[in-house]
Amino acid sequence: MSDQFKVGIILELQDRFSAGLRSVSAMLTSTQSHLSGINASIGKMRQLQSTYSNIASVGKSIANTGISALQATIDPAKEYVHQLNLMNMNGLKHLDIQKNIQASWKTAAAVPTSTPAGNLAALSDLRTIFVGKNAAQEGRDLLPTFQRIQATLDASQHKLGGHTSHDIVFSAAKAVEMMGVLDPEKFKHHLSEMTRVAS
Repeated sequence: MSDQFKVGIILELQDRFSAGLRSVSAMLTSTQSHLSGINASIGKMRQLQSTYSNIASVGKSIANTGISALQATIDPAKEYVHQLNLMNMNGLKHLDIQKNIQASWKTAAAVPTSTPAGNLAALSDLRTIFVGKNAAQEGRDLLPTFQRIQATLDASQHKLGGHTSHDIVFSAAKAVEMMGVLDPEKFKHHLSEMTRVAS
């Protein structure tokens, strides 16, 4: 074989090999661009997943907050209904029950540490102190003072000897009533003085 023939064959092989390499290179480049597109899609999917996860977390948080808020209102509502049922069972007239409800809400606005249900319970206790025709009205008149003094005792740093502030104020009110003090203003004054000694 002549040298020229060998050179021609080598050149032809190199041309075909180069063309094959270009073809393989083009395919690899195409595959790489497809993979880049797939990676970009995967990145978008991860972002969406993160976004959905955040949305789900916020939704769950909102639901938990709503449930907590609902639960926080159920217990006071149960106590409120319980106090209304007790007044009904104790034979209070519906007019007195309505006046007690008004007084309990008015006192809750005037004494921020009190609640309407707690005020209704205090009215039931105060009703046992006073006797006579105006017992219910006297209890309603005394309720704000009673609850203010109870709040003061609750806030004091002194130990109450195992008694609650409600017990102390109730006992003081009973003692003032037993002394025969009938005037509402004098009653409030004596009650304040007696509970001042306790605090």
